[in-house]
Amino acid sequence: MAGHPAAFMSYARFDDQHDSGQLTEFRKRLADEIRVQTGEEFTIFQDRTDIAWGENWQQRIVQTLDSVTLLLVIITPGFFRSSHCRAEAEQFLDRERQLGRDDLILPVYYISTPHIDDPGHRYADPLAAALASRQYADWRELRFEPTTSPVARRAIAQLAARMQNSFWHPPVTTRALALTDMPKASIPAPQAASSHAAEAEAGPSAAPFWDVLDPTEREMLRSVASVRTFAKGATIMEQGEAADYVLVILGGRASIRVGESGRERVIAERSRGQLIGERAALQVSIRSASVIALEMIWALVVQTKDFAAFISTNPRILAFVQDQRHARGTDEPDGYGLDQEDPAGFCTASLDEADVMAAGQASGVPAGNQPSLNGENCTVILTDVVAFGARKRTDEDRLVIRRTLSGMMRAAMEGFPGIRSEDRGDGILLVVPPGIPTARTMTQLLRVIPHALDQHNSSHRNPAQIQLRLSVNVGPVVSDVMGVSGEALIVAARLVEAPAFKEAFTGSTARLGVIVSSFVYDTVVRHDQDKDYVASYLPVPVEVKESRTSAWMMLIS
Repeated sequence: MAGHPAAFMSYARFDDQHDSGQLTEFRKRLADEIRVQTGEEFTIFQDRTDIAWGENWQQRIVQTLDSVTLLLVIITPGFFRSSHCRAEAEQFLDRERQLGRDDLILPVYYISTPHIDDPGHRYADPLAAALASRQYADWRELRFEPTTSPVARRAIAQLAARMQNSFWHPPVTTRALALTDMPKASIPAPQAASSHAAEAEAGPSAAPFWDVLDPTEREMLRSVASVRTFAKGATIMEQGEAADYVLVILGGRASIRVGESGRERVIAERSRGQLIGERAALQVSIRSASVIALEMIWALVVQTKDFAAFISTNPRILAFVQDQRHARGTDEPDGYGLDQEDPAGFCTASLDEADVMAAGQASGVPAGNQPSLNGENCTVILTDVVAFGARKRTDEDRLVIRRTLSGMMRAAMEGFPGIRSEDRGDGILLVVPPGIPTARTMTQLLRVIPHALDQHNSSHRNPAQIQLRLSVNVGPVVSDVMGVSGEALIVAARLVEAPAFKEAFTGSTARLGVIVSSFVYDTVVRHDQDKDYVASYLPVPVEVKESRTSAWMMLIS
């Protein structure tokens, strides 16, 4: 059956036994549903002790040029404890990278596990992070439904449709592989990607946006996006509405249409990997065209401000989007684009620090959803990368560091609504609303960040590795259209620059240093139940510019 679509189901056998064969029944129903939808027989291998599993695994997986095999991952606590399951998933991830694909692993979330739900666990486990970033099918409640129930049958039909798109409408992969293997600076302008012209759109040929992103960039974008599906014929964007989100198609095709004089005109088509609505990333605008699903579509949906922040910290991607937007703008009849904008246009605009601040870069919270601050006591967190400007680092190293720092701080603040953030170049300022306790904030920070630093530093060469200083203070904060201000922010900045704190890193292998104001120490740290944790803090003087105060610091190696 080499060359014919098939799948392997990776699962913990005890989970199936405990649920009286529910996973086995699920596998049978899914295979039959795919056959119904495609008219072709489809095999899902299940039992590792079966000879067919071993023979086909060897044939299909070790020979990585086969791109018609999918891994169905049943996520449970037992899955992450199984060495067999982990090895299968990791081998498939390697295989995807070799093929230039990211759609050959389908996670089914079956039983809740901290590996998926807890950001600290995800950062400590690269496999968990990779699976959590995918569009998983949530079966945690359906687990208690018979597979013959209407709700389970509909869910199985949706899964089958997703698998059908991967196999019976396969994306072009050779170009994607070539792009991701190139040095970033050498990725060609859209005009060079002629192999995508038929798929992409009528007009200047261009590589799909998703194929240009490297794996790290994809994970970054996924972290600020939601995954949505749209039925065939659905209106995804409507002419005249606010352009408040950007969309990346992961599967399916869409038609771009303009209504004029009572008639509708098709001006372009978008398919897998392509961007829709990206002009809105620089200014508030309205749609000047509608987008209709020509077939079932699933896509990443990113708030405009989050997309603006993403491309602002990725100059290579910003340049690509600008070039592609220009190519589309000159090709589309009568200059129609998806969004109306200022005469300067997207191609001539750029994102400066004020744009990023307005976008709410690290928090992912649109500025319009943040309540104003009028002197309420907030937790203020400031990070600073040790030796960020050192000569050993290249500009590329600094971009990698900034991306990693943004991602880890976002994870550290996950579940906290209304976080405000400002990019400080070699660090990030976070203002936590007054309703979120400082103790809870610090607990999550110290659970997530050390793991994230370990993961980053173990996978990057020395010039791109991170030692991080972090200060915590509490005090009144005010906000206006320019951002946030207040003495609490000034004190946080002085703490992170304290000479004794900075000198502690000299010759040290510590990956993280934390310095807190005396107020935070007295009201939060000193009352912690872990006495070893409390004892790890040492008093230090803070003498920076006009400030003369004291604080408490600790280092984590």
